[in-house]
Amino acid sequence: SIFDYETKAPILKIDEKSDLVTGVLRMTMLGGIVPFAYRAYNPVGDLVFTLQKEVKFGKVSFVDVLDPEGNILAQFPRDLLFFSKPFEIWDKDRNPLFNIQPSFTGKTKFFTNDQKLMVEMSRKAGGEFSWTNLLSGTSNSRMFIEIKDIVPKNDIMRQIILATIIYLQL
Repeated sequence: SIFDYETKAPILKIDEKSDLVTGVLRMTMLGGIVPFAYRAYNPVGDLVFTLQKEVKFGKVSFVDVLDPEGNILAQFPRDLLFFSKPFEIWDKDRNPLFNIQPSFTGKTKFFTNDQKLMVEMSRKAGGEFSWTNLLSGTSNSRMFIEIKDIVPKNDIMRQIILATIIYLQL
């Protein structure tokens, strides 16, 4: 789940139906071909977006961000999970929406196409170790996300940003 830092109120609840086999496969070299569909719901239970990847052999696999009706809002190549250099997030026509500049110092930054800072993301360790979390692919770390005012409060870009962040945490 994603919570508001100041109020501790839930913003999104993330749901995925998976099993132990899926969790184990994700930790192997076969993890790249395991399909997934994460659904994000608002606090009243309405679907906000779906983050999904289908299995595609012999092709570049893309991760799609879908609206509640199943239309593609954004996509990116699956291998951005192992990123070490800046990369782009695209709209459905593969036009760049924004870019992400990873950092090994703990802060990852998202920029508009004209290089204005949109998001700062940092990690803080916390929680207790759990074999269940390890096998299910969930994390014991906490992410702190600051979406700057350059992204309007009700803009669809916020959903795309959150979907991208969720994927980076898989």
